[in-house]
Amino acid sequence: MSDYEFHIDRFSLMTSLLNVVNETSSESSANILARYFLEHLYELGKLNIYDVAEDCYISRSGVQRFCKAIGFDTFSNLKVNSPVELTVHQGAIISYANRPDFRHYARDAMGEMMREIEELSDRQDISDLARRIHDCRRVVLLTAEYSSMAPRNLQQELMAIGKLVSLVTDSHTDFTLLRSLGEDELLIVCSATGNYAYAAQELIGELRLPCKALITLSRDPIFRESYDKVFYLSENADNCQRSVYTKYGMSYFFDLVYSTYLKMYYRA
Repeated sequence: MSDYEFHIDRFSLMTSLLNVVNETSSESSANILARYFLEHLYELGKLNIYDVAEDCYISRSGVQRFCKAIGFDTFSNLKVNSPVELTVHQGAIISYANRPDFRHYARDAMGEMMREIEELSDRQDISDLARRIHDCRRVVLLTAEYSSMAPRNLQQELMAIGKLVSLVTDSHTDFTLLRSLGEDELLIVCSATGNYAYAAQELIGELRLPCKALITLSRDPIFRESYDKVFYLSENADNCQRSVYTKYGMSYFFDLVYSTYLKMYYRA
C-alpha cells in the first residue's frame, strides 16, 4: 500500500476538482475554486488561505466550505495531504507512457494481459459472477471516479438487455445505498491497484451482506477477510503499478463478464 493514507471520501483530489469543473457552472464559486486549485495543483502545499480567498474573490469561510465539500475537513487538511497524493499519481502517470518503445511495449503487454485475464477468468469461474449479477435483486458497483469507465460501460451494457445495476463512486459521498444492501443483493468493488479497496475497507467491513466481490490486482490477504469472492486480474502483484493492467484490465475483464452473461441469459 502507498504511504499516502487514502480515504474513501477524498480518494483523488485531482479527480474531485476535475469533477467540480466538469459539473458546475463556470461562474459558480465552486468552479472558480476548483479551477484555481487545479492551476496551482503542485503548489497547494504552499498556498495561503488568505491569498486564495483574495485571488478568487471568495470569503475564507467559503474556501473552507469548499474543502469540506470535496472531502477535506479544512483547507489545512487539504494542504497536508495533497502533495504526497499528487506526487504518487504524477510519477505513475508519466512513467507509464514516457518510454521510447511505448508502442511496442503497449502492444505486447496488452496481448499478454488479455491472455492472462482470460486464463484467470476461466480458473476463477467468471460464470459465477455473471450468475450472481443475474440472480441478485440489486447489484451495486463501487469504484473510484477516475476508474469508473469500465464499470459504467458494464452498467450500460447490462441495462441494454434489461438488467439494472447501480454505480457508486467517491465523487458522491452519500453511501446510504451501500448501507441499505442486504440478503439477495450484491456489491462489486472495482479496484485495480487495490488502493481504493483499502480506502473502502472500513465501510466494507460494516456491510452485513453475504455477497461482496472484489476485482483487483492486489494480492493482499486482508481482502480475503472482507469479501466472499476476489477476482484477480493477474498472477503478478507488480502489475498493481501503472501498467496496461491498471488501465485496461478492468475493461477487458468486464467484457468477458458481459459476454458470459449474454451466453447464459440473453435470448434475442
